[in-house]
Amino acid sequence: MKKFPAGSTIIQQGTKNKDFFILMTGKIGVYKDGHKLAEYDEPGTVVGEISFILGTPRSATILCLADSELLEIEGTVADIVIHHPDIAQYVLINLAERLSHTTDGLVISSNKKGFKNLQSHVTNM
Repeated sequence: MKKFPAGSTIIQQGTKNKDFFILMTGKIGVYKDGHKLAEYDEPGTVVGEISFILGTPRSATILCLADSELLEIEGTVADIVIHHPDIAQYVLINLAERLSHTTDGLVISSNKKGFKNLQSHVTNM
């Protein structure tokens, strides 16, 4: 368990690391290119797992918005799957839920665009 004071950086965009984090207490913010994308205070929120799994540089910066405690998971993907299958399963379910939520959002966005195109078409009739 790692403690981070408010205002500290947990993950820096563009860096490469072999870890990810699970929020236990506190509040964190997600920033990409200096723009705030989201904030989380829900225990169990996973951050940094995508670049950990893919071995790519961090796609966003994670900052502490309040004093926070996060569980740091280090190693390789194989290490986590073999030695901590419960954590691997948790991360997989979390990723699947986020993908499902994102897909639903894309469908809603697509439907709104389609409706606007339909509206424009009907107006021009």
